Amino acid sequence: MTASPRSAIAPNSRHPIWCGVASLPRTPNVLWMADMTDVPIWASFIFLAVVVDAWSRCAVGWAIGERMTAELVLAALNMHSNSGARLP
Repeated sequence: MTASPRSAIAPNSRHPIWCGVASLPRTPNVLWMADMTDVPIWASFIFLAVVVDAWSRCAVGWAIGERMTAELVLAALNMHSNSGARLP
């Protein structure tokens, strides 16, 4: 069974969530998206960066850090590239 692209419509919205992208990718590893979030722990936060393949919507890399920086996203991207996978 192969994954298929899913609708990129935000909940309760008729507008695509893609910014500046004309259409959904038709194959994997064409478009990746990154997201960062803070995760509360005890008395502070940690930050989680995730890189997602837009076609399959699968996480291709992730990283956790103490600060929300571009380096954290690059670490998530490097996790995927160090696995031997092809970059888009």
